[in-house]
Amino acid sequence: MERDCVQIPWLPLDVLSWSVGLFLLSLILLGMPHGALDHLVYFRLKDQSITLPSLGLFIIIYLLLGSTLVLFWMTVPLVAVGGLILLTWAHWGDGDTTYERHLGNSVPSTFLYWRGALPMIVPLFTNPDHYAQVLSGAVRIAGGSESFVFLQDTRVTMGVFIGLVVLGIAHWINVLKSSEIYPVASWFRQDIGLIALFMLLPPLASIGVYFMFWHSLRHIRVMSELLGKPIKRRDASISWLAFYRAAAPFTMLGIMFVVGQYVWALQWTSDMLSMVGSYLCILWGLTGPHAVICYMIRKKNSKK
Repeated sequence: MERDCVQIPWLPLDVLSWSVGLFLLSLILLGMPHGALDHLVYFRLKDQSITLPSLGLFIIIYLLLGSTLVLFWMTVPLVAVGGLILLTWAHWGDGDTTYERHLGNSVPSTFLYWRGALPMIVPLFTNPDHYAQVLSGAVRIAGGSESFVFLQDTRVTMGVFIGLVVLGIAHWINVLKSSEIYPVASWFRQDIGLIALFMLLPPLASIGVYFMFWHSLRHIRVMSELLGKPIKRRDASISWLAFYRAAAPFTMLGIMFVVGQYVWALQWTSDMLSMVGSYLCILWGLTGPHAVICYMIRKKNSKK
């Protein structure tokens, strides 16, 4: 039987409530805005000037791909939720890979899979109840009634834990045995910090913090180097005013989509997790084309 909220002894407040609030802050902070400049990134990668027709075509293709993914979610939400986990796993691992290459570091092939697994897998075996609640809310937004209570089974969580340990061992053997020079100490400290984050906070809260202040912030740093002025200042720092000004139109559009999806879904449910479900649905739609742009950045960096 699913619980109404998850309580952690050293966190006296309703964990689900503040976790949802923290997660949804990414609508306004770095989460949504970090992808709102994809059009600028695309034309810079192509070394093309932005014209009204070319921008219009880009937006049409971007929204067409995103809308197709959202329609897929609304049709087969159970499959789409699994797809979101895998897509986010690949995208966040790709983001860390791109950032390390941006710093001039060589990156082993296992780095992408290992780093992408931490935010997706660690919360599952540390807090399976909360994880199951979030996924159940995600399918309810499309009228689905599937329950993810099976994730609370000890055998499932142990299997997930063992799988992550095997992946981690394989990755670190690959790192330590390689002839390449890697920032081993830095990567190890980062791994410990990320694992601690996902173990100490409930899934929505830890993923919200990671999404805003790790994945999105790193992407913005890479993007500022690519775009230059006015996002990047002369001293190589980020002009946050210029960033938010440039990101504002498409950030507001994304927020409108999320709110619209939520209002439309109220005919089925009005619980708190339905709002998270609406966000995840739109996030699924936007992550697809955004991940393509990020892949283009990584390919460009790998050729340097």
